[in-house]
Amino acid sequence: MGLLRIERICDLPDDLLLRILLLIPTKDAVATGILSKRWRCVWKMLPELAFKHDDQGSESFVWFVDKSLQHHKAPKLVSLVVELGPQCPPVDDVDVRKWVDKAVNHGVKKLDFNLLLTTGEPTSLPQSLYTCDSLVSLTLSNQILVDVSFPANLPSLSYLKLAYVVYKDEESLARLLSSSPVLKQLVVRRPGKDDNLKNFTVKVPSLKSFTYLTEEEEEEEEEEEEDDYLTGSLVIDCPGLKFLEVSDDRRRDSLSLMNNFICLDTAATTLIVNNDAEKFLRCLSSAIRLNLFFTESMVACLKTIEFPRVTDFVFNAAFSLYWLEPLLCLLQKFSKLKTLAVQAI
Repeated sequence: MGLLRIERICDLPDDLLLRILLLIPTKDAVATGILSKRWRCVWKMLPELAFKHDDQGSESFVWFVDKSLQHHKAPKLVSLVVELGPQCPPVDDVDVRKWVDKAVNHGVKKLDFNLLLTTGEPTSLPQSLYTCDSLVSLTLSNQILVDVSFPANLPSLSYLKLAYVVYKDEESLARLLSSSPVLKQLVVRRPGKDDNLKNFTVKVPSLKSFTYLTEEEEEEEEEEEEDDYLTGSLVIDCPGLKFLEVSDDRRRDSLSLMNNFICLDTAATTLIVNNDAEKFLRCLSSAIRLNLFFTESMVACLKTIEFPRVTDFVFNAAFSLYWLEPLLCLLQKFSKLKTLAVQAI
C-alpha cells in the first residue's frame, strides 16, 4: 500500500510536487532527491529556499547551503532565507557573496540574511545586492556590514529591516535609503550601546511605516552613568508617514522630526523629549492614535497645540511629574477621544 501511494505521488505533475515541497523545510525538500530518479531534480526547481542552522554545531551546514545553491536550477529564485546560528562556524565572505549573487541573478524578490555568529568580523555583502532591480523585501540581521560606498539602486524595494547590523558609516545608510524610491516600511533595531553609528538619519519621502527600537540592557547595567551610553541623534524626514514607533530610552539619542505628519494614523514613542518639545508635539498632532511619554517641557506647551483627530490616547508620565492637571488640560484638546489609558512610569 505504501509503495502504491508513493507511485501515485510520483505521477503528479511537477507544479503540484513543488507546492508540496514548499510546505516542508528546505533541508527535507532537498533530501527527497534521493527517493528516485523522478524526485532527483524536482527540488532544484523550488522558487523559495530557506536555510536555517539548527544550532547543533554542524560544520557541514555552510557546505550544504553552498552545494544546494550550486545545484538549484529554477529560472527564478523568488525568496532566499539564510540563518546561521551562534554555534555555526565562521562563514567566509566569499561564500555569502556567491549566495547573494545567485539570488540576485535569478530575480530574487525577498532576501533575508541573519548571521547570528559569535566570532569573526561582520560579513560584507556584494555590490550586486544594492543594485538589484527585482528586490522587494530585504532583511539584514546581526553580523552584517552595511557598506554602500558606491551608487546604489533598489527601484522595487518596499520593505527593509536592519537589525543590529554594523554600518560602515553614515553615508552608507544614506545611500541605501536614498536608493529606494518606493520604500514603504522600514524597521530598525539597534543595540542600546556600543553602536558604531552616532547619527541616524531617515530621509525617505515614500515611507509610510517606521519602527525604531533599541535593545533593552540587563538590569545590572541600568545604574550605569549616562556618559557610558552613546549619545547621538535620530532625524526623521518622512512627510508621508502613517505609522511611527520609536523606543529609544536606552541610547538617549535626541530626536528631530522634520515634518508635520499630516497623514499620521499611529504614533508611539518612549522618548524623553526635553528640547523642542513644542515642535515635537506639533509634528504628531495629526495622529489618530497616540502613545507618548510626557515630560515637564512637553506639558508646558500643551495649551498652544490642538489634536483634532485623536481617538485613542495613552498618556505616560514619570512618577515625579504632577500629571493630573496637564492631562485634564490635554483632554480638552481631544474632541474625538474614545479611549484613554494613563501610565505612571
